[in-house]
Amino acid sequence: MIGVFVFGWSVLETIAALLLDALSTLWMVAGMGAYLAVKDTTKSPQPGITGVLRFWASVFLTFLFVGGILSLFVVVPAFFLLPLVQSARLDPMSVVTSGWLPRAFAAMLACQLPGLVGRVRDAEAAGIAPEKMGMDKEVGFIAHRTVLLGAIASMLAIFGPYALHVLVIVAQVFGAGSEIMRDRYVTHVLGIRPVL
Repeated sequence: MIGVFVFGWSVLETIAALLLDALSTLWMVAGMGAYLAVKDTTKSPQPGITGVLRFWASVFLTFLFVGGILSLFVVVPAFFLLPLVQSARLDPMSVVTSGWLPRAFAAMLACQLPGLVGRVRDAEAAGIAPEKMGMDKEVGFIAHRTVLLGAIASMLAIFGPYALHVLVIVAQVFGAGSEIMRDRYVTHVLGIRPVL
């Protein structure tokens, strides 16, 4: 918020960064789930280079499928923002053509990678089945928050050209509040009990 209102950062890039952060988290969950599901199904890669390649190809294809489905939780709400972008007379393609988008998203994915590796190692050491790791809690939290922000964005159209600025404030307050009280938010709003 300080960047947008004090330093004049692009409000469109700030909103895109919020959506990309949600997408990178969902992809991390998809990657972890794909690896653990394939490993749980095949038990271990077959010996030899062919077995290893087959194992990683299965992980990659599973990730593409699961990641594609989870991406819809960010892509669809992003389309709710288009009327706000048009009312602010901004070009949504400027985010793509500036070159900022791929670099920012690559950095976000790189920041997610250590967490992914650590969570996979913890899960393997504990011998927890993929379906009992609480990934539904993580996906539900990110997806619900993103979809809710998309719905709120459509109501902010009354602010006209300042709607995206108001959305930055709402997104930061809502995001910080839901992160601080994550367990309570997930339990009360989504009805998912914490994993014991």
